[in-house]
Amino acid sequence: MMLPRINGTCSAERQETPFNRSRKRSVVSLPVGNAKPADLSPDSSASDIEAATNTSLTGITKYRLVNRASDRAVEYVSGQASIQGIKFDASNAQVLTITPTAAGLAAPTGLTAKAAGQSQIDVTWNDANGAASYDLFVDGALISGVSSPYKHTGLDASSTHTYQVRARSSSGSSLWSLPVQATTTSGVISEGKTATASSFQTGNNIEYANDGKAGTRWAAVTNSYPQWWKVDLGDIMHITKLESYWYNSATYPRYYQYKIEGSNDDVTYTTLLDRTDNKTQGLTTDTLDAAFRYLRVTVTGSNYSGGSASSYEFKVYGEPVHEDSVPAPPANLTAKAAGDSAIDLNWNAVEQAEGYSVYRSDKADGEFVKLNDEVLSSTTHTDTGLSASTEYFYIVKAVNAAGESAPSDVVSVKTDQPHVTGINVTPEQVELKEGETAQLTAVVTPVDAGDTTIKWTSSDTGIAEVSDTGKVTAKSPGTAVITAAAAGGEYTATARITVLDTASPTIVLDEPGKLTGNHYNVEKGTLRVTGKISEPGIVLVNGVQADVKDDLTFSADIDLQPGMNRIEVTASDRAGNTAEPVGYNVVPSK
Repeated sequence: MMLPRINGTCSAERQETPFNRSRKRSVVSLPVGNAKPADLSPDSSASDIEAATNTSLTGITKYRLVNRASDRAVEYVSGQASIQGIKFDASNAQVLTITPTAAGLAAPTGLTAKAAGQSQIDVTWNDANGAASYDLFVDGALISGVSSPYKHTGLDASSTHTYQVRARSSSGSSLWSLPVQATTTSGVISEGKTATASSFQTGNNIEYANDGKAGTRWAAVTNSYPQWWKVDLGDIMHITKLESYWYNSATYPRYYQYKIEGSNDDVTYTTLLDRTDNKTQGLTTDTLDAAFRYLRVTVTGSNYSGGSASSYEFKVYGEPVHEDSVPAPPANLTAKAAGDSAIDLNWNAVEQAEGYSVYRSDKADGEFVKLNDEVLSSTTHTDTGLSASTEYFYIVKAVNAAGESAPSDVVSVKTDQPHVTGINVTPEQVELKEGETAQLTAVVTPVDAGDTTIKWTSSDTGIAEVSDTGKVTAKSPGTAVITAAAAGGEYTATARITVLDTASPTIVLDEPGKLTGNHYNVEKGTLRVTGKISEPGIVLVNGVQADVKDDLTFSADIDLQPGMNRIEVTASDRAGNTAEPVGYNVVPSK
């Protein structure tokens, strides 16, 4: 019966167990594989135990302890010198402790190997108590007297290397650690990584742009722009170059305009290089110096309108970022408006930083664009040429030879508001009846000016009054000018207010002929009806609009019918007041 593997550490404790009650009972250490078993007992020497548990046999790293008096066993890996929890029956848990004659050094723990580019692997481990030095087993070769960290240099790109370490002291050596491996980078860090795009054509898939094959390509589904392709490098990488193998055609030659962007969270992207002026066909090579996990190529246009964005391959070159080499992000970034077109930035200095880069965006989760072409040597920067009353967002990154740090916290500030440059009032003309009100609206320019205080005045408060908010009240017939003033009266605008009379107009008719009883006798045919209105307005005679003269007299020609005809006159003034209708009867001659 096979028991679970249980990790442990070397112990000097000795207990009486079924294993040491009788020397006839022993434990077989059996390497898993075709290797000779070794009989071990609690009195076995250190060399026998090391021989049975160490990886002295090529390729053997796993062993099986078997109790010859039973069918119980447990598996363990090399370097584990203490096995605990072997059950010999359902209720009796025993402890097996194999103790060398003299306690030795413990094998170093925490052995790791990590590629540091195309030609170097960094190897580290934890110090072992009592160790004076260490031996490193590198690709089957022993290197003595090394210490952690150890840099294995001069390697070929894409080469794999194996490492083990042991501690040494005056009393001897520890067991070897478990082996670890690492592979140097090829330089191309994008091939085979997860890629996404804004769209793709069936048969010209997204992953074809980083599959390392010359005959496949990615193509966007439409010829509209922008279109983008991006790759997740899996970790923050020091990006040094991008080779873009753009699709081209001898029949329809083309070039693409594009931007190269980077991000560490796949949300906020920073423009690394703007190639929207590109006119190179086919292969374009762009040198970069940035540290990001995600790289995005945004195609903004092409000189050929009939094709979509397309590339055979995007080869991203770089290497892993040395976490202990890249500076920490700057702290305590502050931003303060310096007028209506500039902002002052300040931040704390960062150890190991050789300089700083400042990035700006128009929104917190938008694209941050680098402002400085050269690395800034100071911890201050003034951003100029900005728009007034506009909020800007900033981050700062520390820079050294290993690349850029992670971004600082985002800060934002608005530029100061501008001064008033003009004012406008609407409506410009208003007619009111006595007692009516109207709301005037005044707008200063620019609308985000710092001081938008408006003062309202009336040229004649007996005709029209105005409140502090521009509300006009008609007091009596007449005309008044309302003025709105801004910036202490430097800029003004006016509205003309006409207050109309509320009295109804009156109509006086001229007699058309001789009055006989209840009618006037007139000539047959057309009757000219005349009269006068008391104020300017509209006069209707039997529904026909009369001609009103400047002296307020009016006239209208009405066709008469045989017999009795009724002449009816109505009128209204400009304020809409209506007069009492007047009229008379006429009978035309036969």
